[in-house]
Amino acid sequence: MNGANNEIEMDRQPLYLCPVCLRKLYSTLQFNVRDVYENFVALCGKYGLEEERIWYQKRLDCIQDTNK
Repeated sequence: MNGANNEIEMDRQPLYLCPVCLRKLYSTLQFNVRDVYENFVALCGKYGLEEERIWYQKRLDCIQDTNK
């Protein structure tokens, strides 16, 4: 999952998981993806990571509420 051999490689990687890695974590840990993404949106906003905040917000917009 997004492995890196050094700091330069690590800095080139996005701050989000690909859908496959997200699914692997979800199937193991059973967390609420919506809650995690909402927290990431807030954290990215707090620390000025606008590109990442937009990415997480777009994903949140795609998640349908299954309780409706």
